[in-house]
Amino acid sequence: MLWRVPAFPRIRERHQPVSEAAAEDLRLLSVVIPAYNEQDRLPFLLDSLSRQQPSPLEILVVDDSSTDRTAQVAEERGFCVLRSEDLGPDWIGKSRACWTGARKTTGTWLLFLDADVTLDAPDALARLCAAFRAHGAGGLMSWQPYHRTRRLYESLSLFFSTIALAGSGVFTPLGERLSTAGAFGPALLCTREAYEAAGEHRAVRSEVMEDLALGRLMRKAGHPVQCLPGRGILSYRMYPDGVGRLVEGWTKNFSTGAAWTHPMILLLCILWLTGGIVAAVRWIWTLADTPDPGQVALAAVAYLGYVLLVGWNARKAGRWHPAVILLYPVPLVFFVLVFGWSWVRTRILRRVSWRGRPIDL
Repeated sequence: MLWRVPAFPRIRERHQPVSEAAAEDLRLLSVVIPAYNEQDRLPFLLDSLSRQQPSPLEILVVDDSSTDRTAQVAEERGFCVLRSEDLGPDWIGKSRACWTGARKTTGTWLLFLDADVTLDAPDALARLCAAFRAHGAGGLMSWQPYHRTRRLYESLSLFFSTIALAGSGVFTPLGERLSTAGAFGPALLCTREAYEAAGEHRAVRSEVMEDLALGRLMRKAGHPVQCLPGRGILSYRMYPDGVGRLVEGWTKNFSTGAAWTHPMILLLCILWLTGGIVAAVRWIWTLADTPDPGQVALAAVAYLGYVLLVGWNARKAGRWHPAVILLYPVPLVFFVLVFGWSWVRTRILRRVSWRGRPIDL
């Protein structure tokens, strides 16, 4: 599933000025940032945008009825802030803010960035635009940011982030033939033409996973959709405000995302997780049940082999505490429990929440 996760290409050497072509691309680019109660995360993105050379055509922060200082944080840094419109109860998630912002932009290209994303280089926007143009400058291109962690509990997201990257289906030896034509939500770049042809965010206003739905509508409208890794250019630190928020965030998204996954990729994910459970249980069972050194050694080799496998794959999605990789059954059990709870909330109760805001499905 993660056979080949390509590195992001450089378009210039360090200290070399951005090319005129890249500067011209940025004059086409409008950046839209949907933000709901993001006062603690938004500054990192805005500061990284301020360092971009050259700057894009425009940057709009859309305050989606926040109850904290999200709008003030952006205004204090000199950014244009819009308030999202009240469009009715059928608009859920960030679609309302994205659509509000897109309608006010003037650029030919639209880049939607989540408020917890950070641009990791001063030429990041230029490199995103260059990649978009290299692939034809049409349709939609999205990137999955590299997951940064600081506190130990944040590494509980290990399996979520790894499977989110693998679940796109585009990094197997078969390329995009197993893709479900969805998109990574944190960073989406598209032409205005493709955006309007897909129905804009109005067409996905009732979707929790609006990124996946928008990607499918893009392809249905005849526009290409591409998913790429963001390591080296885009990163994010998800749920730094506690385990409760981490559980809430993954509960909101993950079961719904699984329903969009290609059946073959879904099967491979299940086999990978099951193998990890079997390797861990077998080692524990062997230690408790038999004094045979050969059996113990065989079980230990199987377990350590899975440690290496988990670490190899997880490092492609983010940076994790080494102890969590060595004790991978802990985040694995956490994944299974939260995924089960996500299924109950989305399939049976039909209600999830995000930062205190209830979302009826």
